Amino acid sequence: MPKFNILDNYETVAVRIGRFREKYPMAAIQTELLSDMGGTGYRFKAIITIEGVVVATGHAEDLISDRGVNASHALENAETSAVGRALANFGLLSQKGVPTREDMENLENRKHVSEALKHERQRLRDTIDTFTVNQRETLKKLSIEAGLPSLKHPMSGEQVAAWRHLIEAMI
Repeated sequence: MPKFNILDNYETVAVRIGRFREKYPMAAIQTELLSDMGGTGYRFKAIITIEGVVVATGHAEDLISDRGVNASHALENAETSAVGRALANFGLLSQKGVPTREDMENLENRKHVSEALKHERQRLRDTIDTFTVNQRETLKKLSIEAGLPSLKHPMSGEQVAAWRHLIEAMI
C-alpha cells in the first residue's frame, strides 16, 4: 500500500522564489536578522522591493531545538520562512496551500520547543520559591522594569532567557 505524505500537498519556498524571479526578474528579496532571541532562536524580516520600492515584507522566527532540523538549521529556517511570508504578503501564495512546506515541517518542532519553554518556566519558578521575601520583591521590581511577563504565562524563548539572566544574577 502506498504511503501518504501530507507534506506532498505543500510547495517549498524555493519553488515560490523561482516563480517570483521568473515573473519579476528586476525585483530584490532582502533579509535582515532582527534578533538571536537571547540565544534561543532567530527572528528575521524579509523585504521585497521592485525598482527600489518596498512592495511586501514578512517576519518569522524559529527556535533552536535539541532535535530535528532546528537543532542545526534554525537560522536558515527562520530566514526562509520570513521570505515565504513576504512572498505570500505580496500575493504569491503556494499553489498547493497557504502554508509552505517548511512551515508544516516546523510545526512539530514548535510544539516540542513550546513544551521545553514551559518546563523551563516551571524550573525558574521553582528556583524563585527558594528566594527570600526580599529577593522575590527585588526580582519582581526588576522584571517589571524589564517589561517581562509573569512566568505563569507563555512567552518567547527570548523572554525566558531574560528571566533566566535575572534569576541567575540573584543567586
